[in-house]
Amino acid sequence: MSRKKNSVTTHDKELVVKLKGHVEYFSHLNLDNEPVFGDAVNHSILNWPDGRLCFPVTAFLQQQAETSCSTAIDGSTVRTKAYHLSHLVRFCYKSQTDFADLTNAQMMLFSNNMLVERKIPGHLDSAKVRNGSVPFEICRDCLDFLEYIGEIHGMPNFVSKNGQIRAERVTKTHTNPTTGLSITYRSWVSEILPERGEVRTRQAISDEVRLKLTSAVPLVIDDGYFDIYRKRRLHVSLRLLRILGCRRTELVLLKVADFECAARMLKPKIEVVTLKHKKTETRFVEINQVDIREVLNFAKIFRSAVIEATCGKANDDGYLLISSRSGRKLKGNTVTQLLGELRSAADVPEQACAHMFRNLFIVERLCILMEHHQILNKDAFKRALIDQHTLLKEVMKETGQTSMQTVLRYLEGAEAKLAKLDATKMSVRADLLEQSLQRAQEQHKLRLLEGVSELVSLRILQDAVDAARQEASDLARSAGRTK
Repeated sequence: MSRKKNSVTTHDKELVVKLKGHVEYFSHLNLDNEPVFGDAVNHSILNWPDGRLCFPVTAFLQQQAETSCSTAIDGSTVRTKAYHLSHLVRFCYKSQTDFADLTNAQMMLFSNNMLVERKIPGHLDSAKVRNGSVPFEICRDCLDFLEYIGEIHGMPNFVSKNGQIRAERVTKTHTNPTTGLSITYRSWVSEILPERGEVRTRQAISDEVRLKLTSAVPLVIDDGYFDIYRKRRLHVSLRLLRILGCRRTELVLLKVADFECAARMLKPKIEVVTLKHKKTETRFVEINQVDIREVLNFAKIFRSAVIEATCGKANDDGYLLISSRSGRKLKGNTVTQLLGELRSAADVPEQACAHMFRNLFIVERLCILMEHHQILNKDAFKRALIDQHTLLKEVMKETGQTSMQTVLRYLEGAEAKLAKLDATKMSVRADLLEQSLQRAQEQHKLRLLEGVSELVSLRILQDAVDAARQEASDLARSAGRTK
């Protein structure tokens, strides 16, 4: 059942309240009985359906934020837990049951509801509200919360093997058959937990789908307010997702100054914020001068016009992708929405989302590393990665990943790409440069169709061609030194 943000009825009211920016909250009393306050970023609180603060869940979310869970990206893990727990809050409110009074039978009923709830209540032929691993994850987070309830109520066995809620925490060890590395983790064993279901995975986006999405840009941007800028912004977004491997929330944090700085480097790299981890970090990603010039021309010609008409140069916060209405930083959800509209307009039946561009980026980074070490077989390269951890770190530095297993998943795609390139005797870097130049020529044609003057578009194209010549010359010199 869909929830309505501003609904006044208790059965469909949105319970999660998003606290924007920094919020100061009471944490604890120190040894001198003085209050200590914490600082939360993008925190979430939960209300009961009648609008009252649900203090137990909010306190649990605060504990999660203080210990191990991230809140940096639109609330991140903590907000996901808040949405998961909102189902239990609604269940207890409807049954008029305190969290500490819940029985195992009630939790079994709750678990079943998470599995079978339909989009149209009472219609069994209607699609399920949740699928895949979502019901399992909701019930797992609810068990974590109920364990916390037992702690604050002085009932240490509230959630236990023979407790009021029958569930047991066990320690498990998983050894990766490929790497031989072992990890130890704690998990729940309980009949309350439904089957995990299929975990959704995303493959690297195909060249065919990418071209279809690019061609559909004019179909999703209506003529009107700064329509040329909005079309150019979408083209730039698609390109940066492709060449930087950004998550959508990392994409909107890129600044014009980042590209100006890269343009002055002998070996250009862009600094990208990594938001997936508990602590915000940055990584450096290689980029060629053709793409840098394309971005800077977008900022100079199209973005500047929006800044002048909205917030003004004095109030420009420097973000590359901005709203055409306010001149302020674009939201990550806007990128998701536009990609969804592109997929519909392009009539693409398969999945096509921002993260699939990141997967393609990882495949290409593995290709470059395999080519550099002259290993074209994925199995041999996998052994090299495991034996020489420094090789793996080269890829993980640019992708911002922490799991070796996650990187190894993409080796098959890298092997296939290298086999294709080997037939033409072209290096991966040269292939990427050629793609950048081809794209610059395609973008010239699209700019003319979108209403950009021919003189302006030709200047942008000439700038890209000049950059490509310089880049190709550098590649040739580099290849000569390695022979």
